[in-house]
Amino acid sequence: MFQSQDKIDGFIALDKPKGPTSHATIQDLKKRFGLPKIGHAGTLDPMATGLLLLCIGEATKFSRFLIEADKAYVAEIVLGESTDTYDADGQITEKKLIKGITNDSVERALCDLRGAILQKPPMFSAKKIKGRRLYNLARQGKEIEREELPVIIYKNKLLELQGRRLSLEIECSKGTYIRSIAHDLGQRLGCGAHLGSLRRTKVGKFSEHDMVSAHDLSHSESLNSFVSPIGSALSQLPSLVLKADDCVRLLNGQQVVLEKKESHGFWVLYESSNESQKRFIGVGEVKDHRVLRPMRMIAVSR
Repeated sequence: MFQSQDKIDGFIALDKPKGPTSHATIQDLKKRFGLPKIGHAGTLDPMATGLLLLCIGEATKFSRFLIEADKAYVAEIVLGESTDTYDADGQITEKKLIKGITNDSVERALCDLRGAILQKPPMFSAKKIKGRRLYNLARQGKEIEREELPVIIYKNKLLELQGRRLSLEIECSKGTYIRSIAHDLGQRLGCGAHLGSLRRTKVGKFSEHDMVSAHDLSHSESLNSFVSPIGSALSQLPSLVLKADDCVRLLNGQQVVLEKKESHGFWVLYESSNESQKRFIGVGEVKDHRVLRPMRMIAVSR
């Protein structure tokens, strides 16, 4: 085990390789670096690669705000074969000949899967219905009715169509099943399809440019150079800079009244008497335009 990293608080954008589960990945790092607290902001299936956002130390308190962030992917879809899991790990349930599939026909089908849509979770998913994971029921050969859930597909751009395979660039809201997009696209094209491979390229403000490989991370003696501060990682939220007295109240679980009206919702909070030296203290929620309540606060040494 390397030197303990128990004073690190922040996020690391890991480029997860194909194969390990997200849980196994973080457990390995926890053991290697002696991390007391580590989690992630949104799982990746074992077959998927790309951006697994690690939350270390106090950052684990704020993972929910990045789980809810928009995400982007590059997906390879295999035409002519449907599987029970909607991806390459499943059993083939149907094969069809591919006829007349062109860039134009794919684009027409993609139009129906763009914008605000309703999406049915796959049976092979971790979604719970009446307290039971769908994948547990699916493994027993059972299929139950699933409610269609609203998601937003901001972008589904055809990158390449080559024989039985096509690749898409997808930008979407939280909770989107890319496997379901592959399945639904195959249904609209009339030939069936499944997800052949998947790479996540963006979570909130984090992109491929921020990623570190699993090899480099595992063989580093320290994680410090890879860590993004918590406040900057939450840049999709607006921020407030507060006086020291108000910060003390918030850190003690008390609400404060703001000097001016602000929009309802979550705000990243900083303590500072000087804009250039502000210090992140947590996330609060503004109610009734003037009342600021603490939601998730970091442990700050004073």
